[in-house]
Amino acid sequence: MRGAWPLTGRIEEMRLVDRVLTAPDEGGGLVIVGQPGVGKSRLAREALAAAASRGSSTAWAVATASARTVPLGALASWTGSESTDPLKLVSSVIDTLSDNNARSNIVVGVDDVHLLDDLSAFVLHQLVLRRVAKVVVTIRLGEQAPDAVTALWKDRHLDRLELQPLSEEQCRSLMGSVLGGPVDPESARRIWTLTRGNVLYLRNVVDQEVSDGRLKKRNGLWRWGGRPVVSPSLIDLIEARIGSLPPDVGDVVDALAVAEPLELTLLERIANPAAIEEADTRGLIVIDRADAVPQARVAHPLYGEVRRARAASSRLRRLRGEISTALGVRESKPGLVRRATLAMDSNLPPNATLYTDAAGAAMSLLDLGLAERLAHAAVRAGGGTSAQIVRAHALTMLSDGLQAEAALAEIPLDRLDDSQRARVLLLRAGNLMWDLADPRRVDDLLASEEVTSDATLTESVVAFRTICLAVTGDPRQALQLWGNRDASSLPTFPAMLAVWGQVIALGDVGRSNDIGPIIAFGFELAAQSPEASGHTFQLSDSQVRALLLAGRIADADAVATRMFRFAADLPGFPHVVGSALMGTAALAAGRLAVARALLDEAVQGFASIDDTTGVGYHYLILLTQAIAMTGDHDAAAGTLEAARLQRHTAFALDEPNHILADAWVSAARGLSSEAIVIARRAAQTACVNGQFAWEVLCLQSATQFGDRTKAERLAELRAQVDGPRVRAAANFASAMATNDAAAMLAASGQFEEIGDRIAAMDAAARAAIAYRHNDMRGSAVTCASRAQRLAQECGGARTPALSECAQPLPLTTREREIAMLVGAGLSNREIANRLSVSVRTIEGHLYRAGLKTGARNRDELGASVIGS
Repeated sequence: MRGAWPLTGRIEEMRLVDRVLTAPDEGGGLVIVGQPGVGKSRLAREALAAAASRGSSTAWAVATASARTVPLGALASWTGSESTDPLKLVSSVIDTLSDNNARSNIVVGVDDVHLLDDLSAFVLHQLVLRRVAKVVVTIRLGEQAPDAVTALWKDRHLDRLELQPLSEEQCRSLMGSVLGGPVDPESARRIWTLTRGNVLYLRNVVDQEVSDGRLKKRNGLWRWGGRPVVSPSLIDLIEARIGSLPPDVGDVVDALAVAEPLELTLLERIANPAAIEEADTRGLIVIDRADAVPQARVAHPLYGEVRRARAASSRLRRLRGEISTALGVRESKPGLVRRATLAMDSNLPPNATLYTDAAGAAMSLLDLGLAERLAHAAVRAGGGTSAQIVRAHALTMLSDGLQAEAALAEIPLDRLDDSQRARVLLLRAGNLMWDLADPRRVDDLLASEEVTSDATLTESVVAFRTICLAVTGDPRQALQLWGNRDASSLPTFPAMLAVWGQVIALGDVGRSNDIGPIIAFGFELAAQSPEASGHTFQLSDSQVRALLLAGRIADADAVATRMFRFAADLPGFPHVVGSALMGTAALAAGRLAVARALLDEAVQGFASIDDTTGVGYHYLILLTQAIAMTGDHDAAAGTLEAARLQRHTAFALDEPNHILADAWVSAARGLSSEAIVIARRAAQTACVNGQFAWEVLCLQSATQFGDRTKAERLAELRAQVDGPRVRAAANFASAMATNDAAAMLAASGQFEEIGDRIAAMDAAARAAIAYRHNDMRGSAVTCASRAQRLAQECGGARTPALSECAQPLPLTTREREIAMLVGAGLSNREIANRLSVSVRTIEGHLYRAGLKTGARNRDELGASVIGS
């Protein structure tokens, strides 16, 4: 880990520096301004190194406080005279630089120019004004540079670049480069939050955490566990920045270190107001007065880490207790959670009631890890069954199936009220079904006499079986089982499961118009009850899924965007699902680059939280499709294999989409006939399951691949599936069946109107191909241009229809497909096996393809289609 870190995330800054230093009319150089540790010195050194690689002569100096007392102290190595006359010394420096570098451009760099003595500053001033050299200087933000240097950028002889800390994404990229592999999104976010993008702090933290084994590679991702241990070198560095503090100022910083942010009025009750002002003046704390109630926090998260590392644990516990007491009774959920969290780690006596209530509030706020900690503390403090239930629920949401099962098994159903019994029973059944993948034990549990003899539990079991049938791919049976029952008559948790199951089932069978009131009731449950709130994101995922299947892509995008913003600052599962929902909506809209990035982040996120519920499997399928739609068939095939390995028995509802992903991989390879066969199989699977909305999507995809036989079935589905997708798909299939180019173009417009750009692109490409076959070249060019425009909007989509449209070779679909396999390096025997035909048939197709294209050999024939 020790050694030079790469310069990452500064591409635009380096371009600006290079432009200033290479262009003769771009002034005399650059001043780089920034906070300590953001990388000013590194950027300046890189600028000089780049200048040297272009043949320039360079000189580097570092200004220091000690050298400042000596005239030309920082530039002593550049003087060629022993004179004490200031003017002669200045001339000597300029002459030395000029004489030694007479045949090349000169670039001079000075670090921490605010520490230069006046004579050295005057030298820089003269170097620029006389055009002897270009200069690159760094200055700490907030420091005063000598007048001679200040005049250079005020008079516009120097450009000014204010260097900002790295963004979260830049930090993640830099860590990935240094560590030699991707960092899981949650770990990257936590490290960025801790360092705030300060490169110096980032390097110290990463080095220390890797050395101590808390940041380590697991399942291909670097993951960070536990709290950071601030290294002695970083403590020294930050303490040097903080400086020596009077005791009362230290009290202010320490109070915020254990409990930031704090309302300013509360901080003033437990600390000296004059000391608060002093801490603010020194830049140790920040007071945000934007809200109605001003809030105080430490100026940088690591200041708090260092103060906590230096303080005695007894002092920290006492401070937490004082602040928890000062907070008093808080009606808001965040206030309750905060007070309990401080009390839990303080010198106050354990308070089981407070911890239990706060654990429920943390569940409502979707901070599942904190909910489990608080509930566990409540159990240890004698909180009883209420605390046990909350803890078990949090463990199931955290995918900790074994601990959850152990916690749930300890709770006797006969000591609980109806609502609690239903919750514990269904939590245990769900944990066995999804986290532990043990459906046999689920059946035994739900069939026990203790359950079947209780009316509330019996109805709760119906709710559970409804969601099970929905997620196992039997939506008709799910809806039939639920019938006309009223979920509002059930305890909260089973009611939420019933809502979730109905939304999935209605969306899959194609009755998306019936979902609205059910979704509204589900979100009302989530807002009112901690036990339901944890399923907000699963419910939103099901809503997005139903809307996308129906073709209401804008509505789905609005839901996904709302949940993405809501999840932005939440840890763990909610944050990951927020990205996944946005990626799902982006894929449906054809925003492939965005979809690929977000779905990849989500897949990594599910891996990082050790998800065992099968949710990650669903998003791997979508990621496969996003990759395949860009034509990257090798990467798509690898992702599809990863999905196959993660397939979860309890999530059979994804089977049609899994098969469809396989079809898209074949399409990415240019194997249209194979893609059509697989898409038909996906549609048949959906039909057998009663997932008619999925059948529509699969048949639409088959038609995009070139299938001309699905008009009749889509016309039937049009009468039973809600939403605009089925209408557009049926019109497209009808146009393909009759080779009606104008109708294909009209279908392209319908797809674009509902937001499905990929389908719109393929329909336009098919129209161009049909017009071309009818020798209507003008119309063909118009449709091809439309297809290319849509492909660009999709971020570089590449499908069989678009490829054929872009390079119109005189080949049949089968000839093109075989030529693609030749280009991929397959032998005739391998191609015959792949397409289930004879070698002689392959030879005949290759012979005719060669005659049509004029290709002289297999290599030329393969190249003619691979390039298309």
